[in-house]
Amino acid sequence: MVGHNDPKTGWWMGPPGNYVLPTPIRIAVYSLAPNRQRPFAGAFNAAIYNTFRRCKHQVLYVVPPFLVAYAAMGWANERGGLSGLREGLEIVPPADFQKAHKAHLAAEKSVTHALQNLSSTRRSLPVTQIPNPERFKFDTPTGEKTLPDLFGPHKQLIMYHFMLGPEDEKGCVGCSFCMDHIPNLRHLESRDTTFVAVAEAGIDKIEEYKKRMGWGFPFYSSAKT
Repeated sequence: MVGHNDPKTGWWMGPPGNYVLPTPIRIAVYSLAPNRQRPFAGAFNAAIYNTFRRCKHQVLYVVPPFLVAYAAMGWANERGGLSGLREGLEIVPPADFQKAHKAHLAAEKSVTHALQNLSSTRRSLPVTQIPNPERFKFDTPTGEKTLPDLFGPHKQLIMYHFMLGPEDEKGCVGCSFCMDHIPNLRHLESRDTTFVAVAEAGIDKIEEYKKRMGWGFPFYSSAKT
């Protein structure tokens, strides 16, 4: 939920409003400088930038930042009436608001439980051996590597398939969102795990896009695989 402070009518609580982002591609992770072009910036900074630059009277309550950003981007057309509240929302007494909020919270919890069950099922999936793993080849800035090479000194490998094809001018916005939030890899490495991202584009295009986005994780070409 988001708190709204309207100078004329007071304080309100409800879903995020129609707050306009300056542009959809000019917000940088941990750097709000507008000169860093990104097809989809870090959602947390999108929320911060939008909140404090456009809506100085807004107060964010407990909600995952990426949900706030998705909502802001989805509704970024024009500002509504009550200091950004979307037009058409029903105004109700506090008791009715709490009732609706609790009903929605119950629905959210049911989805959370379903996702937890799905995650448990995923962890129970069977495994199979990969025959001749050396046949999977990847282009890297330092030359060609095979699948076993990507493991490096670790026993586990997390490979993210990034959607950036040979003909694409920019990467998938969803993939870019995820990659903007890759944590410090030393935490994975301390657990004997290597992380790499791969895409079907050539290594030159990948290196150019990686530099543009400011990423530091391993990002290789799977064009030969």
